[in-house]
Amino acid sequence: IVAADDGWMPQTEEHLQILTYLGVNRAVIALTKIDLANADRVAAEICSQLRETLFADSPIVPTAAPTGDGIEDIKHAIAEQLTQIKSAGDIEKPRLFVDRAFTLRGIGTVATGTLVGGQLQRGQEVMVQPQNRSVRIRSIQNHGRDVEIARPGMRTAINLPELEIGHDAESIKRGDTLTIAGLGAPNATLDVLLERSPRLHANTSVGRPLKNGASVYLHHGTSRVGAKVTLFERESLAAGSRAIAQLRLESPIFAMLGDRFVIRDPSEQHTIAGGVVLDPDGDRNNFRHSKQLDLLRARVETPDD
Repeated sequence: IVAADDGWMPQTEEHLQILTYLGVNRAVIALTKIDLANADRVAAEICSQLRETLFADSPIVPTAAPTGDGIEDIKHAIAEQLTQIKSAGDIEKPRLFVDRAFTLRGIGTVATGTLVGGQLQRGQEVMVQPQNRSVRIRSIQNHGRDVEIARPGMRTAINLPELEIGHDAESIKRGDTLTIAGLGAPNATLDVLLERSPRLHANTSVGRPLKNGASVYLHHGTSRVGAKVTLFERESLAAGSRAIAQLRLESPIFAMLGDRFVIRDPSEQHTIAGGVVLDPDGDRNNFRHSKQLDLLRARVETPDD
């Protein structure tokens, strides 16, 4: 979304970089507030900013909320993009990254998120991670409708009456993951491919080289956790570069091979990097072992396999 009266802003640039780190390759650009500024000028600016990106050919749709101009066009543009992408795959590894957890009178605790990787069904036993606690699903809703089964890509609300809301091992909160047993365990050490956007300007604080041992915040799913960066073959990572690294987290998360993530600076004012999980069961002792490095390098070459 780009407002015609503001144009391309720093947060617009940051959002573009985040989309790239997360592997998104399709977009619709809503050019808003065209009743307040010169839409043609800002549209040209957007095209210039996107020229060397995956979104260079994305449709730009002028809109004005007070008059309703362009709202139907936005709907059609989104629908057109959706016809060109594959439906969410079912790899029988369901995960729901909890973005909200709340209590309803007479119902109990409800956790919401977007389901990926597999199906969940009413009455099924699921695991709350990283607490590693087993609970049973009482009911499932999708956009206010009761459903028996939630499938990949569905917006999902799950009733878990056995749980309370909170931060202890018996509770559930934003940042937790609902999954099934047998898919691995939480870990506080991840071997990753770390990459920094070439769009970061070297003469700014956000564009300075990321140093070995730097403290950062990892954003994965809906979780946010402090981490330290350990680089393998270098002392720093410049803008436009990528390298194998290990993230040593302050607390464990439930990650899987191939997961994408975003890294922000200690002040959480800037996004400074992103990447892909190469080994969710990282080990601080064997990170530099030749066999482990061979495995990680092979996975670097096939990040989406």
